[in-house]
Amino acid sequence: YVDVFCEKGVYTAEESERILSAGIKYGLKSRIHADEIDFSGGSTVSAKLKTKSVDHFNVPDISDLERIKENNTIITLLPATNFLLRIKTKPPIEDMRRVGNTIAVSTDFNPGSSPVKSILLAATIGMINYNLLPKELLPAITLNPAYSLDLSIKTGSIKEGKDADILVFARENFRQLFYFMGDDSPSMVFSKGKMING
Repeated sequence: YVDVFCEKGVYTAEESERILSAGIKYGLKSRIHADEIDFSGGSTVSAKLKTKSVDHFNVPDISDLERIKENNTIITLLPATNFLLRIKTKPPIEDMRRVGNTIAVSTDFNPGSSPVKSILLAATIGMINYNLLPKELLPAITLNPAYSLDLSIKTGSIKEGKDADILVFARENFRQLFYFMGDDSPSMVFSKGKMING
């Protein structure tokens, strides 16, 4: 993959398009981090170049949502980063629901802005701060990220023929995954269908 951060003070939309286009020319798939704090034109670059994902997406051009959907681009939300940096702007969740965009949620784990390793914690922050629903969050941390990485044919959901990398949690229902904040210890772990812990 070729990835770029399109944001004021980092790369402009024009520079980002040039960087991504160079990678695409050599056969790399493209991803973009964009529009985190201010609109930078990154959502438009994503729509134009048909990136596999566009991350952050706090202040995009709403008119790009339709093309992003048509391109099957995954919008990867990073709620832990917003929370820790105290960013006031939030992704246009209602507009994304209206258009039918596919979302993923990630930790954006890094030492500078998101020292969060727990995907369940990131998802819970998304539920609290972005008003994401548990039924949206479950695919957003499983199948949709796998799709954005071109791995959905073998992972991301429980289906015959897939790898069967599975975490089992002692919960009454899937909604409780996002209710018990900070409790992300599975009771059983399966790798390639074999139990390795539990």
